[in-house]
Amino acid sequence: MIVQLLAFEFRYHTRRVLFALVTIAVCGMALVLAQTGFGAESAHVNSSYAVMRASGLLSLWILFSQTLFTVSGVLRDDEYDMRELIFSRPVSRGAYFLSRYLGVVLAGTVAMSLAVGVLAVTPLLMPSALASVGPARMLPYLHALGTLIVPNLLLVSALLCCVAWFSRGSLATYVGGIAIFALYMTAAMLGDSPLMASSAPPTAAGLARAALTDPF
Repeated sequence: MIVQLLAFEFRYHTRRVLFALVTIAVCGMALVLAQTGFGAESAHVNSSYAVMRASGLLSLWILFSQTLFTVSGVLRDDEYDMRELIFSRPVSRGAYFLSRYLGVVLAGTVAMSLAVGVLAVTPLLMPSALASVGPARMLPYLHALGTLIVPNLLLVSALLCCVAWFSRGSLATYVGGIAIFALYMTAAMLGDSPLMASSAPPTAAGLARAALTDPF
């Protein structure tokens, strides 16, 4: 049953205008990062270091995309007063909640995977004078997707889904997304995250501290 529910959730998310708008936004951000050569000046724009830094900045969009996907996907039964009808059918609460959560995660994963794809092909198809390009390799992009973006998707989606389920309100979910972003910015500033423009020059101790306090 969970497979059928998850397939329904995937179709629900990907056929909405919201999904297209979010995907266009994150892909546009990836295009800008690839064209401006975000990262160290001495590193190729498609080097492992530059890809991880760009993916870290790109994954900040997860806070916004997952908030929107959570409100539209998780709260739709409360919005249309369909919760009692759904639970009158032979669907267990565990399968119901798991499918809603995984649907939000899957929608975000597809959108961010397309953005990482744009990040990978843009330096090859549209080389920029602001960034040097090294040999084409997909491994750095797959590594960033698997170790940085997907874990952030799982964590942020879990937090937002919990807020949505307990509050049953879109306003509280939006506030939860803003609160997570505020907590991230505070942790990034206190930990001298390399993603912050005003951070101190990176040191071994600073990078170690940022790795523990900065999830993105």
